[in-house]
Amino acid sequence: MNLSVAREKPVIFDKPVNVAILGCGEIVRRAHLPGLLSRSGAACVPVIFGPDTASSHQLADDFCIPRLVHSLDAVFDAGDLDVVVIALPNHLRAPAAFAAISAGLPMLLEKPIASTIGMAREVVSRARQAGTRISMSLPHRQRPSVVQLKRLTEAGTFGQIQSIDIKTTRRAGIPGYGESSTRRAMSGGGVLTDLGEHVLDTALWLIGCSQVSEVDEVASRMWRTHGPVQRGLGDRRRLEPATGMDERAFDVEDRAWVSIHLWSGTQVTAEAAWAVYGCDENRIRIVGNKGGADYWPEGYGDRAPLRLFLDDADGRPAAPVLAAVKSDHDTLEPARIRVAQTFVDDIATGQSSLVTGEDALVVSEIIQHVYERKQ
Repeated sequence: MNLSVAREKPVIFDKPVNVAILGCGEIVRRAHLPGLLSRSGAACVPVIFGPDTASSHQLADDFCIPRLVHSLDAVFDAGDLDVVVIALPNHLRAPAAFAAISAGLPMLLEKPIASTIGMAREVVSRARQAGTRISMSLPHRQRPSVVQLKRLTEAGTFGQIQSIDIKTTRRAGIPGYGESSTRRAMSGGGVLTDLGEHVLDTALWLIGCSQVSEVDEVASRMWRTHGPVQRGLGDRRRLEPATGMDERAFDVEDRAWVSIHLWSGTQVTAEAAWAVYGCDENRIRIVGNKGGADYWPEGYGDRAPLRLFLDDADGRPAAPVLAAVKSDHDTLEPARIRVAQTFVDDIATGQSSLVTGEDALVVSEIIQHVYERKQ
């Protein structure tokens, strides 16, 4: 699995990479476009696909994109494209990915790959057969704290990893009522598909698990507590439901707990919640037979949220690393911007530094197993 870190030398571009953007949502405005266009001469965006709405036209105007189109055919008929960024709702990603594969264009794909495991497998299979690159936008691997933990685990600082506990829970953070992320038919799942994919990918990456065959046993629990009664929106803005959609529709889980035992002996415990009776919590705790680490901003503070526990510190946190990283979980925009920058750099250099479609499919298979057990 790839370790996504900044390159030591800047990439020199002979010509800009021509990027088609599929999607006009906030993630495109706040992350993809700023990342792609952050360095002069690196990339240009001649076309963007989105609905014929005022917000879509405003986005195109704000970033000086000459063409806003409303069909996939119009995107790929444009020609002179090098890559595609797919940031569409879950249920629209597979058709867009198939179109990119048919056009022979590498893609940066938002997670999950697709809204069903069957379509996700088909996307990865077709891309492999066609030799088309899929790079996944999984920004937690770009967070400095997570990169630091990855380097430490790879260096053997903690010895054999016995367990990793990871959680992202929100007191109130349901992304809306009656919109695509809370309808299984459109999203494929709830918080496990949303936040859960991030926490599972992070945990498995940190311990170097890259194959489903490395998994011995999976246990899980899921709850649907707040969404069905329209609690848990919190400070999230109310998203307008699509025309004809029941605003009360909420048929996915809003909290999930997953335990994974690997054949290597490592135990992974992950929890994700859009809404829960408790405080927000973002924690990664690693325990090995030679040491441990704990990223816990709610407990240690945002200025120095990472603690290491090593033999030479007699069980106390190792002081030299307390200020090595700052809290970096609250907003993922810097990490998402680095994903977009890295994607363009990879295209220019022929490298592959981001999460691949095959890597992402491992987590999708585990999540599918959890959903099948629940049925």
